[in-house]
Amino acid sequence: ILEPITVQGVGVNGRGVLINTVAGTAIVNNLVLADDATFGGSTRLEIRGTPSLGDYTLTVEHTGIGTPGGGYNAVRFVGAGSWLDHTLKDANVVQGTLAFHNAYLGQTDGTITVTHKEGAADVTTLQLMKTIDYNIATHLYKSLEFTGGRLYNYRGPYTLHGSVTLNDMVTEIFVNADGGYGTNLIITDAVTGDGGITKTGTGIVAFLGDNSYTGTTTVSAGNLQYGATDQNTGSPGSGDFVLNGGNLRFVTDQAFTLGEVSGTTGTINYGLASGILLPNLAVTVGSNSYDVVTNVYKGAVILAADTGLGSTVGATTIYGGDAHNGRVVLTNDITVGETFSLTARYDPYLYAPHIVNESGSNTLAGNLTLVTGGTHATLQSDAGLLTVAGNITGTIGGKYLNLQGEGDAVVTGSILRHSDPANLLHVHKLGTGTWTLAGAANTYNGNTVVGGGTLALGADAVISDSPLIDVKTDATFDVSAVTGGFTLAGTQTLMGNGTVVGNVALAGTLGVQFDSDADTIDLLT
Repeated sequence: ILEPITVQGVGVNGRGVLINTVAGTAIVNNLVLADDATFGGSTRLEIRGTPSLGDYTLTVEHTGIGTPGGGYNAVRFVGAGSWLDHTLKDANVVQGTLAFHNAYLGQTDGTITVTHKEGAADVTTLQLMKTIDYNIATHLYKSLEFTGGRLYNYRGPYTLHGSVTLNDMVTEIFVNADGGYGTNLIITDAVTGDGGITKTGTGIVAFLGDNSYTGTTTVSAGNLQYGATDQNTGSPGSGDFVLNGGNLRFVTDQAFTLGEVSGTTGTINYGLASGILLPNLAVTVGSNSYDVVTNVYKGAVILAADTGLGSTVGATTIYGGDAHNGRVVLTNDITVGETFSLTARYDPYLYAPHIVNESGSNTLAGNLTLVTGGTHATLQSDAGLLTVAGNITGTIGGKYLNLQGEGDAVVTGSILRHSDPANLLHVHKLGTGTWTLAGAANTYNGNTVVGGGTLALGADAVISDSPLIDVKTDATFDVSAVTGGFTLAGTQTLMGNGTVVGNVALAGTLGVQFDSDADTIDLLT
């Protein structure tokens, strides 16, 4: 229809004042709404040209069935060759699909409402798609309200500005694969309401608002993300999460408490492998039952329960290198059965801790493995008592295991060298606290440096494979608890200006290094 057409009302039996039921596409150019109107039909109805829609409400009750996409049946606004700008204020989608193909959403003060229709053969859908301006974000301004239904981004990057309300039911958010079109969806304003979300499609949806919706969020495919690499906002609502094949990512620089997470496939990522640091990201987690892998790149993951990192099926990696400073923080007298991989760090984060005992008596029951990527891996006890019950194993290349902090800790597991003895693992004690090595099977083969506080050995502890024990000024090496006294192997050297507490027997030749200007040296007390 090339000439302007003016419509209003709901049509015969409420089926629509403008409908298309024949095969093919009906195109209406220069549509004029004289009042509220309902559009129906079962095949494609396109609105093009220069529509004049006033302040009226368009209701879509379309019976066309099929997955939204390039050739689907729907009521859709289409810009041919350039973006279609129009004056649509409010729209109600009660059945079928309302689509915007190279088209804006109309007046910025209006609302598009999408409502699931019981018994309908297809999901009520609001779709976005473009075939021009690929890889350039299109900004759309409109409030959206969903009671079930689906928000479907078929192609291209879109940023939605305006409130988003989820009522009572679960709303599906589908974001297609990038496909070379930069397809993603960003929602800038807060998502509110008592409804939930199911994320489908292999693309990314990112929430930048401080959300308060209370329903469950299920991630079935792709990435569901809070925050963005160039933003410091975005937090989840208070509801729970289910991982069912997709990835949950936190890229926000805020503190929040995460609801319970369950599921068996996907990943949880705190921060990203690339992007800015997130110094204020602090996520408090309680009991979770998920079996998936946890990746900690940035910020702090604060554990308030034994299973804060899920079951022991999915391991946790805390990343290092020269770009990551993420850490796991222990509180609340918990026992964590998780196995950890600690990617070693470079400057400027050499001594940034991978795991921190913030308060209470907490236990790491799983094994810890150092992973190549940098040179230093760090465990820190700020207060209370940290017990490391699992073994700590070195990796390829010379690595430093830093044991630091003002609090106390005991390693009841063993510190083990890499299977290739050419890869040295050094142990450095830093800070004012006391760390006790109680493992009877330590095989680490690098130097032991006591740089601050006290490094103590338990009754059955051995460190005979460490060639050099260097006790720095104002530091203490305490061997008083070793059964039968501590024996210095013939291949070992004990040196430094610090204090050694307890009896030391020599299995080889005594060598004394004296670098002090004082008249005496306090080496053995």
